[in-house]
Amino acid sequence: MIVKFENVYIRELVDSDLEMVRRWRNHPTVKRHLYTQVNISQDDQLKWFEQQIKSSNRHFIIGAVGEDIGLISLTDFNKLKTSCTSNIFIGNLDYHNNQYPIILSIIFTIMGFDLLKIKEVKAEVLFSNLGAIKLNELLGFKRKREDKLKNAILYTFTPKDFEKEKSKLLKLLKLYYNRKILHMEVNIRYFDLPTDEEGMFKSIELN
Repeated sequence: MIVKFENVYIRELVDSDLEMVRRWRNHPTVKRHLYTQVNISQDDQLKWFEQQIKSSNRHFIIGAVGEDIGLISLTDFNKLKTSCTSNIFIGNLDYHNNQYPIILSIIFTIMGFDLLKIKEVKAEVLFSNLGAIKLNELLGFKRKREDKLKNAILYTFTPKDFEKEKSKLLKLLKLYYNRKILHMEVNIRYFDLPTDEEGMFKSIELN
């Protein structure tokens, strides 16, 4: 686990997750919103994972109420590791139309900008993926342009964009969890954070 917040979490993708992610990825409900429509074999998945280990790409399992529910990826980093492309899909269909993808996206954005120090995130969303379009625009992603060949909207997102929306998004979290103050627990080893606290996690107040 690298981030814990209330009843949701973010952790690194590991090899024992591959079959679960492959099943998610091949489900028609998930696959219809992805560029690649072919079914992924076990060999394909393993080769992909081996390639990712050698790259600068980062992949994270997101979870809620004790269940793994989806995958968030940061790929195509620039040389300075300050700009990348973000992708998310919810593979557990029980969580497609509830609050948890929104909650986890907010927490992941804080993690990306405040802890990983990313300066720009790009995203591509198919015109047909109305849920992802609404989520991106709720977070504060800015439409850059439309790509007619890909049938997709291209977005950009910066810390400055997020700061404009942050108070509104944190207010949503406070209302949902009935909290006046929010804390996120982060893995000090993963983020190389200095701390005087004992243990693996450091508590960060969200404000």
